[in-house]
Amino acid sequence: MFAQTLVAAGLLLGAPPEAGGPKLEKGLEVRWTGTFTEASFRPGVSAVRRYDVDTSLLVLDTGEHGADAVLFTRVFLKPDRKTAGPPAGVVRLELVRIDPRGRVSVLPSPADPDNPAPKARAWPLVQLQGLPTHEAGIFFEHPDKPLKAGLTWVREEPRRPPVTWKVSDAESVRGQPALKLVAEQKTEGYYADRIRQAEWRRQDKLTVVPAHGFAARLERVIERRDPDAEELSFRSVLTLEQERKVVYAGGLYDERREEAVHAAAFTAMLDRALATGGREGPKPFEAVARRIHAYLSDHGDATEVPYREATLAVRKRALAAAKGDLPPTPPPEDPVVSADPIAVGKPVPD
Repeated sequence: MFAQTLVAAGLLLGAPPEAGGPKLEKGLEVRWTGTFTEASFRPGVSAVRRYDVDTSLLVLDTGEHGADAVLFTRVFLKPDRKTAGPPAGVVRLELVRIDPRGRVSVLPSPADPDNPAPKARAWPLVQLQGLPTHEAGIFFEHPDKPLKAGLTWVREEPRRPPVTWKVSDAESVRGQPALKLVAEQKTEGYYADRIRQAEWRRQDKLTVVPAHGFAARLERVIERRDPDAEELSFRSVLTLEQERKVVYAGGLYDERREEAVHAAAFTAMLDRALATGGREGPKPFEAVARRIHAYLSDHGDATEVPYREATLAVRKRALAAAKGDLPPTPPPEDPVVSADPIAVGKPVPD
C-alpha cells in the first residue's frame, strides 16, 4: 500500500501542470477602474480627450461550459471646470460567456423572447479608434501550456494581423504572485521609415494572478501612422486596475442577476431597432421605451438598484432615437458564426 502511494505521488509530481484559465464562481463580482485617453495629431493641431472608465463583471452561472456573466462598462468624459452639469458618457451592459480557456462570446438574454437570432456570437474585436464601450480585455485566451516567464504564443483574428503573446516578467498584485503578459498586433509596415497607407499597432499589457486567470491590471496602447504625417496621427491609452472583488449570494445575488439580465435584453432590443437606421420611423424605439417603462413599473424605478443605470441609459437612448436623434452608423459587424440556440447555464452545442 505504501509503495502504491509512492507511485501515485510520483505520477502526480511528474505530471505536467494543467493549462490555465479564468477561475470564476457564481455570484462573483469584480470591478476595474481606470482612464482612457485619445489624442489626434495633425500638422500644427492636436486634440486630446480624457475619460474615466470602469468595468464590472458579475458571474451568473458556472459549469463545464465555463461561466455566464455580465460585463458592464461605463465611459465618462472627465469633467471640465468650465462645463456645468454632469459629464457626458456612455454605459453598456452585455451578457457574455467566458469559456474555460478565457474566450469571450456574447449571449442572448433569456429576458429577450423576441430575439430573432438567439445565438451566441463572437465578442467584437477591439476598436482601433473609438471609446472602449465593449471592453473584455481583462480576459484572454490562455495558451495550451501553463503560464510561465518566457512562454510565447500566437492568436489569429479575422481580417487582422495575428496577435503575438509573451509572458515577460514576474510581478505581484497586493502581495499575490503575478505575471505580466504582453500582446502585440501590428500591420506589416508599421515600423517602416516611409509608409504609403495607414499603419497601426496595438499593444496590451496584462498583469495576471495565475490563481485567478484574468487580469488585475490592463494597459492598452493603440497608435496609428498616416502617410501625410511624420509622427503619430493617433494614440489612445486605456488603463484599468482591479478595485473590488466580492461574492454575492441569496437576495443580493438575485437582485443583481434580475436587473442585469433585463438590462442586457433591453440593450439587444435597442441594437436591433438602431440597425434599421431609422427607416421604420420612431415606432421601434418607442416600443423599446414602453417595454422599459413597463419593467420599471413592475420592479420600481429606484436608481440605486445595481445595474439599473444600464436600463435607464437604454431608455434615454431609445427616447432620443424616437425623436430622430440617431447615433452615427457603426462600422460593419464582424461575421457571426452560426450556432444552435443556447441558454444561460447550458453548454454551447458542437
